[in-house]
Amino acid sequence: VGWLEARVMSSGAHNAAKPGGQKFKHSLKTVGRTVMAAQRFAEGASFDNDDGGTSAHASNMHRSEASVPFGALIHFMTFSTEPELSKPWQMKKPQVSTGTGFYIGNKRILTNSHVIRHSTSLRVERHGQPGNFPARVLCEGVMCDLALVTVDDDEFFEDLPAVRLQEDVPELDDTVICLGYPLGATSITVTRGVVSNVHMKDLSLRGWNDENLLLAVQIDAAINPGNSGGPVFSYKTAAVVGVAFAGRVDVQGIGFIIPVPVIQLFVKTFEVTKHPIFAGLPMLGIATQDLVNPSLRRLCFGATTPPSRDGILVTEVHKDSCADRAGLMPGDVLVCIDETPISEKGDVPFRGHERLDWVYLVTRKPLGSKITLDVLRRIDGGVAGNKAVSLQNGTLEARRLHVTLAPTPSLLPSILGLDYTPGWVVIGGLLFLRVGQPLLDQIISGGRGAGVGGFTHITSLMGA
Repeated sequence: VGWLEARVMSSGAHNAAKPGGQKFKHSLKTVGRTVMAAQRFAEGASFDNDDGGTSAHASNMHRSEASVPFGALIHFMTFSTEPELSKPWQMKKPQVSTGTGFYIGNKRILTNSHVIRHSTSLRVERHGQPGNFPARVLCEGVMCDLALVTVDDDEFFEDLPAVRLQEDVPELDDTVICLGYPLGATSITVTRGVVSNVHMKDLSLRGWNDENLLLAVQIDAAINPGNSGGPVFSYKTAAVVGVAFAGRVDVQGIGFIIPVPVIQLFVKTFEVTKHPIFAGLPMLGIATQDLVNPSLRRLCFGATTPPSRDGILVTEVHKDSCADRAGLMPGDVLVCIDETPISEKGDVPFRGHERLDWVYLVTRKPLGSKITLDVLRRIDGGVAGNKAVSLQNGTLEARRLHVTLAPTPSLLPSILGLDYTPGWVVIGGLLFLRVGQPLLDQIISGGRGAGVGGFTHITSLMGA
């Protein structure tokens, strides 16, 4: 670099002395930029030493503190046949799709649920290794869009490196690296971007329930069909920070990943239950209304409106839900969950400078966990559901309720293979189908599998 700097300085001064040449101050700017570029090149380029060694890495991928384990990547080829729920006596046309997964240890491969959904045959292939192997599904979670897969042939796992999982959710503006096999590719594709947003999202992309929300991370790295299930690494630590799972069809430069806390919840639930279907998410089973409107706050609190801007109104409590069993009532003002305050907008603090929907405090926990709810209740009237029953100045009573988290019972089955099985009966020449959310989803989407709000999963269909 010093030799290059001297040569550039000499060349710049020589050009400045020539008649009609560039002005010297412009040459100095050029020199400065050239020297800075040379220094960056020296930091990242690969130079051969006299002894045949290498003094630095040429690839940006290897300037992090640890190397990205490319060998942990798994290429998926899925042969699937989706049931025709409106005609449950037949199946839809078979399809072949590709996706990505990665090895997490203990003979377990992690990928997306929609990569292996309705599979009749799974074939997996290691990066940089010849041959493909039959695989089978250990556990599938539609609500969190994750799946665990294994291979019965021990040869597949010989010298297969496992990734490291970074427990912390990546910070905003952190650089991340996406690896996968998009658009039917058979070799690894690498894209890079930054973390744009952390929020709560329905990972099933179905909009089943306002409480069916899990942590999700938005990034601006390119995620294309076939990247589904692929690992997303931290550029700094080379540890996995999430699983690529979705994009948007109406915008560019936006992708979504499932962070490690959700992965750990899914894996730990499987280790406890050993059930092949993820049992679902805990839900309080309530509907709420924010209390941003000052008039509504006065209606709820009466003359004793608290000075803080915390609390949301409970407008409905579903029968037999865990909140109902704990004694929560319509008209209560939910102030805290596990002593974490809920703002009047219905969000809670996350990492100090960020905020998330209050549901985060519930769905981050496994089924059977115990939480506490701090509520305020007008003991002489106030609000019952959405209807005001008294405008008198009342007394607020603070109560602490203890809740054991469980799924909310539903009259409409929601998960194919868990609580919904297609069926039919013919009576008097009329065909009756067994109703369920999967049937409604298939009818509404026309069988295309499109998600709500412009979101879509990103499996790559072969020949599509």
